[in-house]
Amino acid sequence: MPETSPFPFPAGDSQPRLALPEQAIAAFEQIHRLHVTVHDLAGTLRPFIQPYRFHHCSELCLAVKAQGQEDRCIQFEVRSLRPLLATLPEGRIHVCHAGLVEWMVPVFSRDRLAWVFFAGPRMPAPSLASALRAQLTQWETPPWNARRTMAPPVSEKEAQLILECLRQLAARLQLWASAIYAGNTAPGKSPDAFTSSSMTRRQVAIMRFIERHYHEGMTLGMLAAHLCLSESRTSHAVRLSCGVTFRELLVQRRLRAAMELLRDTGMSVLQTAMSTGFADVAHFHRLFRKRIGMTPVQYRRMGTS
Repeated sequence: MPETSPFPFPAGDSQPRLALPEQAIAAFEQIHRLHVTVHDLAGTLRPFIQPYRFHHCSELCLAVKAQGQEDRCIQFEVRSLRPLLATLPEGRIHVCHAGLVEWMVPVFSRDRLAWVFFAGPRMPAPSLASALRAQLTQWETPPWNARRTMAPPVSEKEAQLILECLRQLAARLQLWASAIYAGNTAPGKSPDAFTSSSMTRRQVAIMRFIERHYHEGMTLGMLAAHLCLSESRTSHAVRLSCGVTFRELLVQRRLRAAMELLRDTGMSVLQTAMSTGFADVAHFHRLFRKRIGMTPVQYRRMGTS
């Protein structure tokens, strides 16, 4: 699993920057030793955080799925939990179907569910187990008890502190989204709307051009012509405005598009690679595995749980 942010923008900037969501989530994870998963129903965080964060891929969650429990994961989160979210605006601490403690905070925009933040997993200490007794008896425990030592127990007091910190993370990202998508109904606005005054005109031009042409045989020269600059000045402008190279921005966008196609369509790996601008399927396969931590086929099998 990658440990570094794909958007390493300079620190100390008073304006909201594209790196903030990844940095804020990574800080929460480091402090609480938990994995954060984001269900981005609005699509507004997708361009700015690591792709693996959209799936429950901690060691414990993967161990559960390896036991054939993916359908139960989906049943718990989509069919059992999601219908309740409107009644849980402050989030909650709960026990999932596998007997693991998880924290959840929803974010709404115009009364529509935009994001859901999950943090976990941990095992309940006696004090928390007592508070969550009804939930612990609701789900049948799957046969993977030996793996539970990977999740240290959490007390009720610590669990409440983690929940409050997850609320703070969600609130911070709401403020960030409101600034990035200034004038729009963030966070429920499409990420195609790069129009914020907090982003420079050059940032907007670069991001929009990549968004429109990433699936083509896009080159630095094409962007340079669009910006009316030389290639060397364009390369410098991209790094200065966006904090990473042109090639890195392009690869990130293509990988995000590929993940969406693998998750939401029946396209083959070859079709997915070709449709997202990767001319060489072997290179796509190697890059996907290196960046995402699994092969395209393995990612598809994970589903949306």
